[in-house]
Amino acid sequence: MLGDTVTTGGYSAMQAVGMGVAVLAIVGTLVLSLLGLSGGALGASFILLWTGLMVLAWPLFKKAHPREGSSARK
Repeated sequence: MLGDTVTTGGYSAMQAVGMGVAVLAIVGTLVLSLLGLSGGALGASFILLWTGLMVLAWPLFKKAHPREGSSARK
């Protein structure tokens, strides 16, 4: 935050959800790789896993998103 000394941390929960989705997609792709899936199919499976996990995690994003007027600054 440039020029702002008040940190609210309002987006840390959203970042945690995003990182969780990314890690799960990477781990799922790694497991499929260990099971013998070929290179081109691995790329497609990562995209499908990431998209599916984002759809499933969308309610968490909505819950974690800071609301208008929820700043600590008055």
